[in-house]
Amino acid sequence: MNYYIESQLQKMSQLLEQKQSEINKLKAQVEKYQNYDQQLEELNQYIMQLNYQFQQQEQTHKDQIYFMQRELAFAQDEIKNLQRTRGQNEQQQIASLLKELSEIKQENNQLKVELSKQQQKPRTNSIQENSINDVKRLSPHMRVHNCSFTSPSQNLVKERRVPSLPDVNSNRLSINKTSFHNLSQNQTYSKKPPLQQIHNISPNKQLLIVRQ
Repeated sequence: MNYYIESQLQKMSQLLEQKQSEINKLKAQVEKYQNYDQQLEELNQYIMQLNYQFQQQEQTHKDQIYFMQRELAFAQDEIKNLQRTRGQNEQQQIASLLKELSEIKQENNQLKVELSKQQQKPRTNSIQENSINDVKRLSPHMRVHNCSFTSPSQNLVKERRVPSLPDVNSNRLSINKTSFHNLSQNQTYSKKPPLQQIHNISPNKQLLIVRQ
């Protein structure tokens, strides 16, 4: 009887020890689960913080995108205005150049008309005018007054006078019309006007002493 009771007590003690070990395992698991809950709470807080940061960054990015879109639209408007202004300036420059070209053409046509009118004018008096101008350019000692020429081939002299020069006897020398006409005929005729021929005669031959 005592042996039976001792054996039962031994079995009960072994079972108790086994149950105690199971209880210890359960306590360890409960503590572990409690740590898991704390870690899960920390993880949840971290996730919420990340979500808030993401929302803030998303709003910042939206603001940046909005301002960039506004700047892009402003730049496009500026480009359109510049293109429009540039086109207007180029058109104004082209119109101004065309106007100047038209004025230059008109002036050119007027000059052509005036030139054609001048070319159509008669030149019959040109030789006589040149002869008168040559007479005016002569020095007082070489000038012959009251001369006129009808043509280059005719050396007609109406009246010829030269400044009087004293001779040895202090008498005035004169040039006879006939002698002066003969002298002009003896000179070789060139393309120069008759007065220029007289100007080219040496001083010794310019005066002919006629003693009457």
